[in-house]
Amino acid sequence: MQRLLLSLVMRGHGPADKEGDRLARLQTTLAHRQVRVAERKRMYTVQWWSSELSIHDWMPNEQRIRFRGNGFEWLHKHVYSPVAKLADEKLSYKPWMSCISEGVKLLAISGKLPGSDPEKVTVGRPAKHSHFPECTGCQKRRTRWYNLSCTPGVDPALLKAAFDDMVEHQTEWSSDRKIALAMKYSTFDRFSDSVYQCDDKCGSFWQQLPVSKSGRDCKADAKARYHFAVHANVVVGPGGIQRFTVVPKNRRTSQQVQTLASPTCL
Repeated sequence: MQRLLLSLVMRGHGPADKEGDRLARLQTTLAHRQVRVAERKRMYTVQWWSSELSIHDWMPNEQRIRFRGNGFEWLHKHVYSPVAKLADEKLSYKPWMSCISEGVKLLAISGKLPGSDPEKVTVGRPAKHSHFPECTGCQKRRTRWYNLSCTPGVDPALLKAAFDDMVEHQTEWSSDRKIALAMKYSTFDRFSDSVYQCDDKCGSFWQQLPVSKSGRDCKADAKARYHFAVHANVVVGPGGIQRFTVVPKNRRTSQQVQTLASPTCL
């Protein structure tokens, strides 16, 4: 803008000239239009994030949404970009990532994160030390696509077919989660005639007994440790209950061994 005004002055046009005034107003209008377009794209992306995060795991005790699936770069390139381009609302990667916090707040304010504080909710990946098995279908499809992409001279049609198969499976997984969450939230109505139980059978055997009062094991009992996991089968919604189960490491997680506590209201 300053360069334009300087060029007008150097050409002999003063600030009060009609030509200078017209060009200045035109420049201001274009600048405002660019701001409006940027705001519109950002609003679209915030809505997209709100919808995407709604199918991931809400951890009310941690005030955290656990994000599962492919990485953010893959998601931006193959899931967000195609639909955003069709709507002419696409943002580049960094502005797209910066909309996550606003998407989380929108999701919390809309009431889809029960017990959430919009100012404290965060988004994160599962722990890197997790040893939970991966979906067999996901692994096979991703491995096939990766091997083909590393093969010199591979047929582009074959590579595209493998990639489309991987994306289709990811979409199917996302759709299943949406249906499961819709069934879960439908039971939150106090007058609902159905219940929804979250069956947690994938706890890790991090708990150990005995534990020294000093916080450090002595050599006498360092090898005499009892490894176990605490699993929870939770019936969600108003009047729901929590059932805690202790499972030793030498038993299958589908077998309940001992109940720690009687059902208590949530």
